Amino acid sequence: MRALWREYEESRPSTGAHNILTTIGYLFVGIAFIILISANWDEIPRALRMWGVILITTATQGFALRAYIRQNLPEAERLFFLGGLFYGASIILIAQIYHLGEHMPDGIFYWALGVLPLALLLKSPWIMLQSLLLALNWFFMEREMGFDTTVFPLFVAAAIAVLYMGRKSQALFFSTVFAFATLLIDALFRLWYDNQFGPGNNGIDIVLCFAVLTITAYALSRWLMQCSQYRDYGAKLSGLLTLFALFWLIVYS
Repeated sequence: MRALWREYEESRPSTGAHNILTTIGYLFVGIAFIILISANWDEIPRALRMWGVILITTATQGFALRAYIRQNLPEAERLFFLGGLFYGASIILIAQIYHLGEHMPDGIFYWALGVLPLALLLKSPWIMLQSLLLALNWFFMEREMGFDTTVFPLFVAAAIAVLYMGRKSQALFFSTVFAFATLLIDALFRLWYDNQFGPGNNGIDIVLCFAVLTITAYALSRWLMQCSQYRDYGAKLSGLLTLFALFWLIVYS
């Protein structure tokens, strides 16, 4: 039976739509696990809580590693993605057990950082997207609390590397563009307003800043359109910037 299933898996065509739907399925499995554990948290003994999430996370990562060793990269990617969700749930739930909530963004940061090596190892857009979105969440939480975020460029650089080395992903591309723009705007605001995160009182500075960033991004889109490998990225970015410019022209008119 196992041989027949392996033969079916090898003969089945791997399409982008199938991979997306399967990954979304794993995402819902991870979310369902987190909701199930959270809803029954008080009824579960403390030792069972801790060792349960650790064992489930370790087992999932172990199955993912087994698939990776067997060169079944799509299955390994999906299992590592699911393992990343379990890893984050383990951090949050164990911190809740032992009341380790002094600085909540730290848990999100270690979640994003723990997923990052797998994204680079597999050159996986999905796992990199998971890490980047978590890093963005950590970035905004830290900046809102007034703390430094000097490590955030590491995640942006890793996302660019995965876009360059891995397969195409529109979601990761636009998330990377947003993360890079956020990083640049934050640096400009801190430079202009004495390390205060915010637009300040001079609105014309903000308008000029966004105008320069939009023009720079448009130039980047035209350059990408000249490269055959990244032509789709350039076209999508150019269309998005056109809509963005039209929106702000309507607002300021």
